[in-house]
Amino acid sequence: MNVLKTRGSVSFVSLEPGQPTSVSPEEIASLRAMLMSGEQLDVFPAFKEGTAVRVKQGPLRGTVGILAKREGRQMFLINIDILGRSVGLKISAEDVELA
Repeated sequence: MNVLKTRGSVSFVSLEPGQPTSVSPEEIASLRAMLMSGEQLDVFPAFKEGTAVRVKQGPLRGTVGILAKREGRQMFLINIDILGRSVGLKISAEDVELA
């Protein structure tokens, strides 16, 4: 109950204002393990496959494309509609933002 009484905690972990949302035990365990590792953590938006993203650094800065996964790696794809093809390259999540 103390968490629910802490100002801002309900709106922080909720999908609807004022309605608390449960977090899966697996997500909590994974987050706890990451925190306990002592490694520096970075927070990224929850990118999902098919999300439109913009490259924010490097030679492709400003380029907009689609995020995809291939062989477990994040890929940045640009669609060439007239050819019915996409061109892609591997990219790090820290290099992109929501478009």
